[in-house]
Amino acid sequence: MLATWALHGQSFIYLVARYYLPQNRKFKRPGYDSPKSGENIQKEKRELLRENSSEKAESSTKEMDHALMPPQLASLAPHQKLQPKVDSDIDEKICVVCEDFATGYHFNAMTCEGCKGFFRRTNCAVTRQNRRQCQACRFQKCLTKGMKRDCILSDLELNKKRKIIQKNRIKRILNENPDIPQVEQEKISKVVAAYDLVQKQCAGSQSFRNCEDMPNWQRTGFRSDVHNMIYSIEKRLLGLHVVRIEDPRTGENESITININYLKHMSDVMNSGLLQLINFSKQIPEFAQLEQNDQVELIRAGTREIVILQAATYFDLQKRAFVNYDSQMEYTFDILLDIGLKELFIERLSDFLVKFTQIDLSKEEFLLTLILVLFSPDRAGLQNPTLIGTIQDSYAELLERLMISPRTKAKYGKNRFSDIISLQLSLRFLSFMTLPLGKAFHDQLASDVLPPLLKEMLA
Repeated sequence: MLATWALHGQSFIYLVARYYLPQNRKFKRPGYDSPKSGENIQKEKRELLRENSSEKAESSTKEMDHALMPPQLASLAPHQKLQPKVDSDIDEKICVVCEDFATGYHFNAMTCEGCKGFFRRTNCAVTRQNRRQCQACRFQKCLTKGMKRDCILSDLELNKKRKIIQKNRIKRILNENPDIPQVEQEKISKVVAAYDLVQKQCAGSQSFRNCEDMPNWQRTGFRSDVHNMIYSIEKRLLGLHVVRIEDPRTGENESITININYLKHMSDVMNSGLLQLINFSKQIPEFAQLEQNDQVELIRAGTREIVILQAATYFDLQKRAFVNYDSQMEYTFDILLDIGLKELFIERLSDFLVKFTQIDLSKEEFLLTLILVLFSPDRAGLQNPTLIGTIQDSYAELLERLMISPRTKAKYGKNRFSDIISLQLSLRFLSFMTLPLGKAFHDQLASDVLPPLLKEMLA
């Protein structure tokens, strides 16, 4: 039945093509300019059906697909012309555009499917959704809309224009808002002066133990680097010690090996930072207003966070190490692993240090950030957290105004105060990760390993 329907469809298409007038795009009536009558037409149709029935076994799949097309002229585009099906050799079925195999007449030309699709796209309206479909159309539309190629700047001209834009932006920012008030500027200056004074006082009194046992200690008197390396290995092995760390979640103990010699040296470094914090805090007027209990609790709870924050100022991103250029000492992450810190902590610390370096805090911004960490009203054991929260808010507002001042905004192009809040959260998390190790040091190590002040803060 399907084959019979297909043959009827073929005969219909043949008759349509027979009476189609391409020059007028109309169909002529049977017998209008021909003496053939309707009976003759029916006779020709019956003969055509008999011929097709005898040749149906030799029909190709491609001819069948063409025969199965719905015979509806309404679906044809008005500019398309029907061409009669004529048996021809392969040369007549070549695409006139790209010379590939053609699939038929498309838009009044023998073309392949690719060229048919391309021609259809050339008539489309260029929009954001289809602008990449045809570059020729897009380029032509750019020219039609007034774009000019001679307006494209060279690299040198483009750099000059960017510099001019940047200078104009800086001038506009400087003229937008007034600088921070003089009273607040004086307050910031006093904070910086107090910190510089503490740094100067502590510089001459620093004395760290076991410097010669550290891996990067500059030793003299050795015949070669091999002897120096052997000496370092011996010192490292002699300082090994085992401590047990309790997991706060499960209560299980984990035994780890630490280097006591490294720990003694690093604890002296941390103790120096703790002394600086205490002396600096005493120079802050609002800190002196607090009860002694609140002063102690703020320093005790903030020691770990502030020590990490202070250490971040010594971090060299290229060397991936903490560098003290005054003492010519370098402390790598391997040393932190040797004193008991876990790899997960090192990974989180590394991320924090990268972010801290990218923020690029000025000295004033760093000190105000340190004060925000110190005056945290959510510390345990505080008697007047409301007052401490008020002090923190006042310094937070001062820091934000400093960061949105015209000069700071012109330098960085954005308000970085939100980055400071993110740093505080990271510091709190890093401090929490060191609690089990600090408790193990406080309970299990000999009394001469940790400095008394640092040991008290770790309790």
